[in-house]
Amino acid sequence: VDAAVAGRAAAKQGRFWQFYDATFAEAPARGHLALPRAKLVELAGKAGVPNLSQYAADLDDPALLAQVHADAQRAQQIGANSTPLFFVNDEPILGAQPVSVFVTAIEHAQK
Repeated sequence: VDAAVAGRAAAKQGRFWQFYDATFAEAPARGHLALPRAKLVELAGKAGVPNLSQYAADLDDPALLAQVHADAQRAQQIGANSTPLFFVNDEPILGAQPVSVFVTAIEHAQK
């Protein structure tokens, strides 16, 4: 949740993808990167977020937290309980799947 809010906070300053790249560049091969608040601000700096004071304030923005919770609720509604998750139009494809599953889904969507 904190990382999702942090990504949205970076996006408010036009640096979402840079924040994403900075975060995943430090991710371990296995497990999860620890992301306490200080690390999130550090990553925002590496991502070139221009106003780190505003960024830090946005980490506490209840509207951003509400957006993240709404996304999580929507994910639960469609049965997304793992990653990766793909969509072909509005149809979810859960988990790592062979190419044939995607081909079939795309062909079905074109009908």
